[in-house]
Amino acid sequence: MKAITIRQPWAWAVIHADKTVENRSRNIAGDYRGLVAIHAGLKIDEVGQHDPLIREAWTGETRLAGDPDRPGSYHDVPWRKAFSYGRVIGVADLVDAHHATDCYDADTKRLIALYNSGPEGRKEVEAMPDNGCGGIIGKARFCSLWAHDEMFHLVFANPRLIVCPVPVRGQLGLWTLPDDIEQAVRRRL
Repeated sequence: MKAITIRQPWAWAVIHADKTVENRSRNIAGDYRGLVAIHAGLKIDEVGQHDPLIREAWTGETRLAGDPDRPGSYHDVPWRKAFSYGRVIGVADLVDAHHATDCYDADTKRLIALYNSGPEGRKEVEAMPDNGCGGIIGKARFCSLWAHDEMFHLVFANPRLIVCPVPVRGQLGLWTLPDDIEQAVRRRL
C-alpha cells in the first residue's frame, strides 16, 4: 500500500473534514491512482492552526462521533496534544493528481460553455462571485476549497478512519508501507 506523510492538522482534515486536496510543489504521485495510507507526520504545521477551513471543520458539523483526534472546541485545543503524530490515521483513494492550472483551465472552459449556452447561462455566470481576475476567468474556481494556486493537487476521495492509529516512520513523497504495517492498517479499517 502506498502512503503519504502529511503534517497535522492537514492529515486530520483529509480523514475527518472532507479535505479532498493535498497541495504539493511537485506531483509526487506520478501516474499512481489507488488506495493511500494517510500518515500524520511528527510535526504540526503552525499555519494550519489558523487556517479558516481547519477552524470551520473543527467547530462545524463535520465532527464524527468517537473521533479520538478531536478533544473539544477550536479555542480550547492544546494543538500539540490534539492529534496523533508519526502514525497512519486512515486511508483514502487517490483519484487524481494535476497542476492548479489544469483544474482552473477546465473550470474556465466549463464557464465559457455555460456563458455561451444562452441568456440563462450568461446570467448564471455573471451572478457568480469574482476571484479578482475579472470577466469569465474571474469566475473560475479550483477543484476544491482546499486547493491552492501554483501547486499540484493530489485529489482524495472515500477517506476511512482506522480504529487505532498505526505507528510508523514517515517518508518524503509517495512511499510504500512495510508489509507488517500494511497488514496492521488493513486489519484496523
